[in-house]
This record gives sequence, structure tokens and C-alpha cells, in this order.
Amino acid sequence: MLKACCLQESESQGKIIHAHIVENDLALDISLGNVLVDMYIKYGNLEDARKLTALMSIEQAKAWNAVILAHAMTNSEISSCDFEGILREGIGPRGRTLVSILSTCMHYGLLEEGCSHFKHIWENFRCSPMPENYSCMGDLLGRAGCLNEASDILRTMPLPSNIVMSTSLLTHCKMHGNMDIGKHCFKHVNPG
Repeated sequence: MLKACCLQESESQGKIIHAHIVENDLALDISLGNVLVDMYIKYGNLEDARKLTALMSIEQAKAWNAVILAHAMTNSEISSCDFEGILREGIGPRGRTLVSILSTCMHYGLLEEGCSHFKHIWENFRCSPMPENYSCMGDLLGRAGCLNEASDILRTMPLPSNIVMSTSLLTHCKMHGNMDIGKHCFKHVNPG
């Protein structure tokens, strides 16, 4: 029924169903919780989506990702409490969660926060690195003009960099006028 409320664009009916769930002390499993979070996000109600996510069980990385991405899509700056909520709930951020966080930091130019989250997750959770994590971090650094650091991230990551990462860094080199790193990126993009 909740999905139908989303399709019919009836937030008020969705809230009535949510209130019924709460009043009758019904279990909020992963599927039901995610549908509710998706409903609140669809209607731009990020505060209720965030509150609901915080109440959900440990296996809710998908719901947290949705809340974090909704902040980016609606131009609402992510608060550190969203990230801390993930950690507090013991969800142990997964690679996709970090992509969501870094993308939001990149969107708002939150270089310090992005670097801190990137470092914290690898040092404390030993997540398996994903190319998207390094690509986001390289792009965040590149946009901020930290081209040496962006180049170092892509050069030293435990995965092979791809042409998209090198092209992104090449674009930032052009934007910031760094020919030295730009030449190296160009050689990777155009090896011939």
C-alpha cells in the first residue's frame, strides 16, 4: 500500500499508514522501513526520513544511503549527524555509503569533511575499497585544486585507475592550469 501512496503522490495517506504501524507497534523490517524512507524522500521530507532511518535496525545501510543521496539531490547539505548516525547504529559503512557521503561532500565543496570521512572509514572499518570511492575522492580533491593529492590518491590506490578517473583529473588540471600533472594524465588517457 505504501508503494501505491508513492505512485499516487499521496503523502498524507502514507503518513496515516506509518502512524498505524507505530500505533499498533508493528515490526519495522528492512523492506517496510526502506519503503517508508523512500516515501518521505520522494516528498522532500528529509527530516522524517532521517528520523525513521535512525530508528531502523543495524542492517539499514540502504536507507542511510537514500537519506544521504537525497541531501545531495535536494541541495540540502548533509549534516555530520547523518554520518555519525551510521556509525552509531553499528552499520559499518560500506563502499556505496562512502560513495554517497563523498559525492555529497564533493557537491558542496566540503573538502575537509570528505577527507576526514575517507580516512576514518579505511582506518576504522577496513572496508573493501571500491573504484568509485577513489574516483570521488580524486574528484573532490581535484575540484578543490589539490591536484598533487588527487594524483597521489589515484596513483597509490590498491586498484588500477581507469580512464574516467584520469580524464576527470585531466579536466581539473586544465581548470587549475597544472600542466605537469595534466601531461601525466594525458599519457594515461591517450597512451598512443
